[in-house]
Amino acid sequence: MMTTTTGIISRPVRLKFAAGRLFVVGVMVAAAVSVAACAGQTTGEKGATAGAVLGTGIAMVTGAGLATTIGAGLIGGAAGYLGGEAIGSRK
Repeated sequence: MMTTTTGIISRPVRLKFAAGRLFVVGVMVAAAVSVAACAGQTTGEKGATAGAVLGTGIAMVTGAGLATTIGAGLIGGAAGYLGGEAIGSRK
């Protein structure tokens, strides 16, 4: 396979980074849509949703295994719920 280099980074490496950025943008859009679609939820429930999405997305982007990704989603959801409830109790 022939690769062309322009500047410092070769073309296949640049395409890999572009695909990673596209994935991250997709995860963020999914997080924004899921939070925006939950108009009837309490602050704690919204925090749990956002925390679970962010925890899972970060674990997936870093290349963690399936068990770690699920665990990150659960921990993110729990932390988001507690943070949301703390914010909700101040209102």
